[in-house]
Amino acid sequence: MTQVGFCPQSKRHAEMIVTGDKTIVISAERFYRYVRIPIYLFGDYQDQTLRCYGKIVLGSPKAITLAEFGGLRSEHRITENERKERWPDNLNLYAYEIQVLETYDPPKRVKSPPGTETQTWLRSWKWLDPPPKELHIEKIRDLSLYNPAKVPQTRQGNAILRDDMRILAAWWSSKRQGKESPYSLELIEEKYCAVLKELIAREAATFHPSSYKQHVRELFDKAKRALEDEGIVVPVSKGFTGNLDNLDWELYKVQPRLVPFVIIDSYISHTGSAVYGLREPHDCDLVIRDEENPKVTQALLRVVGLPSSKIHRVYDRRGPAFDYVPLLDLMAVPVNWKGPWPKRETRHEGIPERSWDLYRAFPPAALVEDPYVTLDGTSVFIREAGRSSGVELKLRRLFGEISQTFSWVGPEKTMKGKSLFRSYLTPHVPLVKMEINEPLFRRYY
Repeated sequence: MTQVGFCPQSKRHAEMIVTGDKTIVISAERFYRYVRIPIYLFGDYQDQTLRCYGKIVLGSPKAITLAEFGGLRSEHRITENERKERWPDNLNLYAYEIQVLETYDPPKRVKSPPGTETQTWLRSWKWLDPPPKELHIEKIRDLSLYNPAKVPQTRQGNAILRDDMRILAAWWSSKRQGKESPYSLELIEEKYCAVLKELIAREAATFHPSSYKQHVRELFDKAKRALEDEGIVVPVSKGFTGNLDNLDWELYKVQPRLVPFVIIDSYISHTGSAVYGLREPHDCDLVIRDEENPKVTQALLRVVGLPSSKIHRVYDRRGPAFDYVPLLDLMAVPVNWKGPWPKRETRHEGIPERSWDLYRAFPPAALVEDPYVTLDGTSVFIREAGRSSGVELKLRRLFGEISQTFSWVGPEKTMKGKSLFRSYLTPHVPLVKMEINEPLFRRYY
């Protein structure tokens, strides 16, 4: 990822950001390029040398009036004299919330190009002190630095925590099977317990230990006992406890448990000028939370009903970077599903009319992959698309505590066995406009 640095108007403001005394950045410009991504915080320019105080994330811009600027003074800490000096003629300003990811004590020195003292954004510099170790929480590159409490308390943040819990469980299982791992069992257990505790505090998960394999169940039980010793109740769901190993996996045996489930929520979203209203849109901007997939593109063109030249498609697993309206989910639907296909019938007051024009013309569902999940003996095969979306976990919950293997099949290979699920694009319910004000920094590494 390209390095970007932010230089506030003075050393005083940089220091207040890292101490938490300044929680909002004010600008006369409405910019999106550097929001919701990790950026370095610089200050104290002397003789082409800057100090790097840490790494931060800026939230999306919020327009504020001059009166609101005064009311937020305790958060942005800009004096009236500073405002008049920087923006004497601006009556409308923009506020950007700050999230501090990490701080450097003492600050690290960098050599910057001439003219840096007048720049807000720094795109090139040379580290004079040893550069900071990258904090890569999404992949938990350095487990000792991982702190689940830093993950934003949003729907997306909670989903990331659940993913982290599965990653830690996989590491524990590998370690218990004698495979090499850079982390000790004690450290993995400590962080797993911390994630479990954070999810419970947020009421963001219910756990299904009856479907866990041996080593994962061992780790969960350890963490559960540790939290219960602290007086924390771990919400556990009692899943199906039968054993289907000797039933030859006939389709009718598992069919009653097969229900539709979401593969990727808000899979396709409407964004761009039609949503955040900066100017008249000249095309339809759609963000698809996936790798590029011809079958998805074909289904999308059928659903949207616009010429391909009018649709600007962006495939990006991170999702939209600007305000957006979720339009379509990617759903796994049993082959014998008869409906119903729910869809919102009235426009929410916060939904732009252009987004509603697209949405109300959607069909109930558009086929993407057939089959999406198949069953061959005790082997379950799943299409490669959406591999990181927790599909295997959802299928295990549907099938119950049984012995089976899961295999991911690439788009060019033939699926084996009986078809259980197809995948569809289905209208997102409920349909609401999402404003990106929380810095989802972990999506950007």
